[in-house]
Amino acid sequence: MDLREGLQLWLFATTQGSDMQMRRLWFW
Repeated sequence: MDLREGLQLWLFATTQGSDMQMRRLWFW
């Protein structure tokens, strides 16, 4: 996964306030 793409997904997850999405993104 591209770093920029990962950051975008991380920001999206944080804005959505979904802990599961955030935790899932930590395991790239």
